Amino acid sequence: MAAAKTILILESNPWQDLSLNQEIRDLTGVIERARDRDAFRIEQGLAVRTEDLQELMLRHEPQIVHFCGHGSGEDGLVLQDAAKQPVSVATDALSNLFGLCKDHVDCVVLNACYSEVQAEAIVEHVDYAIGMQQAIRDDSAQHFAQGFYLALGYGKSVEVAYEWGCNAIQLMLASEGDGRTRDSAIPQRRKISCKAVVEGGVQELPEYLKPRLFKRAALGVVEVAEVEQPSGAELEELEQALEQEDALEQYRERVREFLKERVLSPFAQARLRQFRRKLGLSEAEAAQILATEEALLQRAREEYREIVEALVESGAYPFDEQTLGELRQFREQLLLTEREVKRSEKPIFAAAEKAAQVELSQKKALREQRRQRENDLLQRSAKLRDKVQSTFSIKAAIDSIAWQNFEFERVRVDAKSKVVEREQRSAECFVERIGDGVELEMMSIPGGKFSMGAADREAGALDCERPRHRVVVPDFCLGRFAVTQAQYRTVMGVNPAKFSGEKHPVEQVSWTDAQVFCQKLSEKTKQAYRLPSEAEWEYACRAGTTTPFCFGEELNPDLANYGNSSRFKQTVKVGRFPANAFGLYDMHGNVWEWCADRWHSNYSDAPKDGNVWITALISEELYALRGGSWLNTPRTCRSAYRLRGSPSYRDYNVGFRVACVAPRAV
Repeated sequence: MAAAKTILILESNPWQDLSLNQEIRDLTGVIERARDRDAFRIEQGLAVRTEDLQELMLRHEPQIVHFCGHGSGEDGLVLQDAAKQPVSVATDALSNLFGLCKDHVDCVVLNACYSEVQAEAIVEHVDYAIGMQQAIRDDSAQHFAQGFYLALGYGKSVEVAYEWGCNAIQLMLASEGDGRTRDSAIPQRRKISCKAVVEGGVQELPEYLKPRLFKRAALGVVEVAEVEQPSGAELEELEQALEQEDALEQYRERVREFLKERVLSPFAQARLRQFRRKLGLSEAEAAQILATEEALLQRAREEYREIVEALVESGAYPFDEQTLGELRQFREQLLLTEREVKRSEKPIFAAAEKAAQVELSQKKALREQRRQRENDLLQRSAKLRDKVQSTFSIKAAIDSIAWQNFEFERVRVDAKSKVVEREQRSAECFVERIGDGVELEMMSIPGGKFSMGAADREAGALDCERPRHRVVVPDFCLGRFAVTQAQYRTVMGVNPAKFSGEKHPVEQVSWTDAQVFCQKLSEKTKQAYRLPSEAEWEYACRAGTTTPFCFGEELNPDLANYGNSSRFKQTVKVGRFPANAFGLYDMHGNVWEWCADRWHSNYSDAPKDGNVWITALISEELYALRGGSWLNTPRTCRSAYRLRGSPSYRDYNVGFRVACVAPRAV
């Protein structure tokens, strides 16, 4: 038994003005009911875009290609682009495509206005090509397709089937009428237009003469096929077949009308039986039509359900307006009712929402676990600090600390960032030897009071920096520099930094990483190290000033490493720039510095004693960052500026410095 021939139906209707769904259903029904139906297999390409053509031809390797839609004469066939806007496919490109497929394509039917230009070019590569000489009526095009494929389904050749298609137009349509052509409904605003029905004085052809058959000659010369007129017996056979097909089509239309409600009532069933007898159809024929139509509806429902499931699986749910609009258009093409759509969507959406709830619950549980781990870490750090303080006497603690005094220059600038004062100062710090010759310098920060937050008229101030409030900060110690790469590697055994340099600050460190560092450093040194509170950090940064920066009203590239400076495009060695009045370096710029506090959207109810603010007022787990970085503008490097990040957040401009209780207060 010979292999079935593949008929590939290509549909493109960017203006949605043709009854192409009807044409495809009728064409498919004709083949499925034909005597030789097993000799054909039908594949479809709907809403075809230019980029789809090659894939469809390669995937299906059809013997017959049927295009239904618009043509635009010499401009080419009208398809659509990714935005569903009309575009034309050039004739030579289309012809070359079929040249690549000439080993399997036998016949091409272009059921579109003014498509004879493309048919004449395509027939250089295939045996037969059919195109339309002028604009053809929508119903004429449908009847030609029915007659043509009906004849193929009863074993007729392409040439004879072409005549049957033309005769189908004669039998079914009056010689004159106002039927819509496949270009008559196109608005003037469209960029691609079809030719007029009467152009250049050429008389309008009768509908049955508009299809034109081209046959490839032996030497590749294109010519109009010479086809013998069918005999009287053949015409009588065709007429009977078409009458039978018309009766079947009438019954099918009546079935579709009653199936709009999707369930046939007893009244509808009685009406259908009555109509079947009137048309002279058998019960088997009627049952077959009903089964086919119900199968088509079921297939449409399944197709819609599959696309909705695919969208949900891709993460597109809940759908945005564009997706909802595309789904509405798709279900209109499938002729589905609103009730069917909701019935298909309901279990899918219910499952998606349940999965979303499960995922949300898992995320909440994970956040709670992280919060608990970090609280445990804070508690262990506090216990370790208490243990260290209770274990070592004041004398032992003092003896174990190497206190040093060092001198530095303090710089002040005016509102134009011009240096107006240089002052020599001294400060006290202790040096912690943490191994491998690496030391940690901790500055003694004297306690005091200050106004925390942005001043009322401070340029660039944010709501999260207010209300400004008074805070009392006890004595404590803070790292002279941000933790360096050498210090981090000595304690943690790794160096995560992107910008290498032993004296460069370590970056790409999360809040959790910083907490682990503090814990390990405490165990190593027997001194309770921790992250500073936000109040401690800002107090130390300001060092007695009330201006936006510890140097004055403005920054300049000689004072800090920040994003507007053209000198550096990364971190720099710590201590390169001037210190503030407490002897602390790089409090503005270079790297962001983690604080121990949970993030709060403003300072309402903030602690006034300098302690860490742990109580969470928001569900999302975030922690505070201060100081700005080499990547940021001066505005974000202000003493009052606040940023937030998750406990796992890492970046190549995020580091930290450590704090501890002043050893003399032990």
